[in-house]
Amino acid sequence: MTTVRFQSLEGEAQSFVVARDISRRLEAERQLKLVAAAFRGAGEAMMLCDSDFVILDVNQAYTRLIGCERDDAIGTLPLFLEVEQQESHLRQGLQTEGRWRGDLLQRRMDGHMFVSRAAVSEVEDPEGGDPNLVVNFEDISQLRDYERKVDYLSYHDLLTGLPNHDALKDWFQSADIPGEAGAIPNRALAVMNVDRLKTVNNAFGHAVGDKLIEELARRLRKMCGRDDYVARLLGDDFVMVVGDVTDAEEAIDIIRQRLQSLTAPLQLDQAPVHPTVCVGIALSPEHGINLEELLRKADMAKYEAKRHGRGEVVVFSPEMTEEMEFRLLIERRLRSGLDNQEFLLHYQPSVTLSNNRVIGLEALLRWHSPELGMVGPDRFIPVAEENGMIIELGAWVFEEVCRQIAEWRDEGVPFGCIAVNFSPIQFQDSGLLEAIRTSMQRHGVQGCEIRVEITESVLVIDPDWTVQLLKSLREMGILISVDDFGTGYSSLAYLKKFPVDFVKLDKSFVGGLPHDKSDANIAASVIDLGQRLGLGIVAEGVERKNQLEFLKNAGCPEGQGYYFSRPMDVENTARLLKNHTELPVSRPDDECSEAESGE
Repeated sequence: MTTVRFQSLEGEAQSFVVARDISRRLEAERQLKLVAAAFRGAGEAMMLCDSDFVILDVNQAYTRLIGCERDDAIGTLPLFLEVEQQESHLRQGLQTEGRWRGDLLQRRMDGHMFVSRAAVSEVEDPEGGDPNLVVNFEDISQLRDYERKVDYLSYHDLLTGLPNHDALKDWFQSADIPGEAGAIPNRALAVMNVDRLKTVNNAFGHAVGDKLIEELARRLRKMCGRDDYVARLLGDDFVMVVGDVTDAEEAIDIIRQRLQSLTAPLQLDQAPVHPTVCVGIALSPEHGINLEELLRKADMAKYEAKRHGRGEVVVFSPEMTEEMEFRLLIERRLRSGLDNQEFLLHYQPSVTLSNNRVIGLEALLRWHSPELGMVGPDRFIPVAEENGMIIELGAWVFEEVCRQIAEWRDEGVPFGCIAVNFSPIQFQDSGLLEAIRTSMQRHGVQGCEIRVEITESVLVIDPDWTVQLLKSLREMGILISVDDFGTGYSSLAYLKKFPVDFVKLDKSFVGGLPHDKSDANIAASVIDLGQRLGLGIVAEGVERKNQLEFLKNAGCPEGQGYYFSRPMDVENTARLLKNHTELPVSRPDDECSEAESGE
């Protein structure tokens, strides 16, 4: 209200009063104060600019984030306009929609760059002038870092940092663009499997196994060319895609050259490791252009390589599809084969090398399938180990050996001691010891009539459990033999830690005797070591007389192989044992060739 005092013409004192309703103005002022308070106290950085982005005002969050004073900011241009292309994107959005929203790269006063999530809106000028601009933004650098980490983990192996299967798939699709002539580029896709990684893990610990994988990944990354790509699949499988390969021979040559660097010996936590790798190769476009198809075929080739032995390189062939189908058929028929009594045992004699007298036998499992014919153990044993049927097959073998021992004892057949092979999978079965004890009691078999043969990998799967199990077998009078000695890791440590009676010198060290110096030195060292430790030594794969003479002169007490006798069925074994106590029987020297080996 406004009041004016005055005197009338008559001299009377009067007042002139004007009253106006200002409720709306007060409400507007209140709202302005609220907006100003919200502007000043907002958690997001905010600034008010004119239509040319000249700053009219900023809030406290802005000054904290940018690192400047309010008065220093007013009248200047926002620093984000200095980043190339950002202003043009803002202008374009404002012209078309009157607002803009997105990520802006910003700079603080100290020069530090950060990513912000920003929004720009036009505000009409009540006086009718050019609209002002309200800009609000927040620092999302940590969010973007987290998103990048999640994206990285989605496309990379956590242990090695190599791309994973998803990353390989994206790269393969993007790189599979036909050239100018419309041709798909020639490539070799190699699936590489690290041999016996589980043995390394069990022998030295998973930390050493992880370091081995990391070192192999580092080597693979280093040898990768401009047109190549390396990824890690699950577990112990790597993939290397080699670009610009003309044919299978060139692919094999390239991979073999790279394997020389990949499998060089290394020292991990003072543990010497000599890694080997089996490789399966599929060629594009010869074997397909789809990644999954190539991986599947390279995987088939890898299994074929592993079947041939460590360090092998095999290129896919259409026959391998038949092989895989045959493998699946074996898996389906194993169960019925056991139920229908299609399995049988053959026996191969062991002899004392000083006089060639038979002192024992090794039981070898065979499978005669009415549908598949005679299936070799190298075909069905790996399948049985994969699907777990080796537990039942192994139990049948031991039961059958015990039954045969009782039968031969009653018939007066001088069989000596019979060796039975046990798979690493069997040694993980908690019921193994009771099954052995039950079979021996059922047939009245003595411990001295049985020799349990295990590989080095059995010893390292669960050392504490294995030690207790072997001690229990020794208490029953059963002898323990380590098969394929010298082909694994830390053999000497095993001999010191585990209760062992015999070691079998692997045939890979016997094959080159006596001319191969490396084989000769290894064989002589193992024999000497066995003598010093009071262990029995059995040489496997003796095929020629000159091998026999070398082993005898080196002091090896026992051997077996084709030179003395092939594995035989029960009837022929019994006939041999009854009529011939010394081997070989009327056999010319060197009759067996190396091609016949494969006990």
